[in-house]
Amino acid sequence: MWEISLEQIFALVPTTVSQYIQFSLDILLAVLRQIPDARIQWPSGINQFQEYNDLITQHHPLLEGAFASINGLNVPVQTADDPEIRNSTYNGWLCKYFVSSVLVFSPKGLYFTSHVRDGSDIETVH
Repeated sequence: MWEISLEQIFALVPTTVSQYIQFSLDILLAVLRQIPDARIQWPSGINQFQEYNDLITQHHPLLEGAFASINGLNVPVQTADDPEIRNSTYNGWLCKYFVSSVLVFSPKGLYFTSHVRDGSDIETVH
């Protein structure tokens, strides 16, 4: 849901909406860090890589050496008044403003990692 929708529905100013979104994301991160099953990690050791590759090659024999699948997501964002911030979220290929993510999953459906990109900065989220 766009922030503007929340602002219109609940008669909130943009600053308040942004603060509560950030506050709720901080709470979500704190909770997820306490749940072992929510942990994001790469396979450990050659045996686990081989196990994942065996699962993949059962269905896709030509993907020898693969251990995970990858997908991407572009999350639309509002434009900022500050030109530097606005420029950091602009996607020239799509001609719109996004924060982009790359998500990596194991063949068992486990979530390995994600890379979040806004502008030229890339960070790994753990």
